[in-house]
Amino acid sequence: MADMRRLPSGALRLLAILSALFYLTSADEFTNPASGTTDLSIHYTVGDKVVITWDSSLEAITLLVSHWNGGDVGALLSNVQNTGSYTWTIGKDDNIDDAAIESSPNFVLLIRDPTGADNSGISGWVDGQLSSPGFIIQSNNVVSSSSSSSSSSSTTSTSTSTSTAISTSSTTSSVSSITSSPSAVTTPPSSPSLTDAGGASITSAAPVPVTAGSSGLSTGAKVGIGVAAGVGGLLLIGLGIFLGLRWARKTKTRRHPEVSHVDDGMVPTTGPYYPPPAPPQMGSLSKTSGYGFQPVSELPTTGPYSQGNRPIHELGGA
Repeated sequence: MADMRRLPSGALRLLAILSALFYLTSADEFTNPASGTTDLSIHYTVGDKVVITWDSSLEAITLLVSHWNGGDVGALLSNVQNTGSYTWTIGKDDNIDDAAIESSPNFVLLIRDPTGADNSGISGWVDGQLSSPGFIIQSNNVVSSSSSSSSSSSTTSTSTSTSTAISTSSTTSSVSSITSSPSAVTTPPSSPSLTDAGGASITSAAPVPVTAGSSGLSTGAKVGIGVAAGVGGLLLIGLGIFLGLRWARKTKTRRHPEVSHVDDGMVPTTGPYYPPPAPPQMGSLSKTSGYGFQPVSELPTTGPYSQGNRPIHELGGA
């Protein structure tokens, strides 16, 4: 102190001015999260370890975590010596849980003077406290759900890509077979198999081969046309057989007509007509005792005459 008194008054004034300038230019601030960082651009997750650092002229401090829109959540340090750093495990002894995050995920760190002094004269202090940039804290449940969705989407995308590649390969193979041999029947390729990371075999159903052509018809339409043509052919064959049998039956009937006729002294009959046999010639008849035939040279014109015991009258007689 004696040495200070020995200094010229001008030197003392200069020292006071320099001290005041240093006091004014040395501002209190957080260095992590760094002051000047855009608010709410930093994201943390429950369970993360964050090394908080700051510069402050206070000998003792109280460090708190608060909601961005106001309302203290929990004290991290309370009236402890100012060391300038603290390792914070988010969600441990700080009252940050799912309920606090659901209320608002936006948070901020605060340093206050344990004595209750306003310290408004210190650069960086506002309303009796030093604030860090705002940041966002996410719950573990949100992160787990997001990771599961991402994993599921990735698996689905991989499976879809694999199935698409197999389907495209099978279709290309079928089209190549049809193009090289238009008149041949192409057999669908066997179902390809894949082996996953665990060694399990995965079989993918082979698609129906695509028929090459410029008609624009689908495979189903072409199959329907083929079936209809086959059925039509069978119907035509059946109709031809039926007409052939009917024609043969009519031809047989014409060759052997069934005529209904009546013979003398007989009932009508149905069946093939056979003409009666011709009567025998007179000369071929055998002579029987008691019955004889006498040739007649001429017939009498007048007077009766007799043949044997029976009289024969003249023609035109009574």
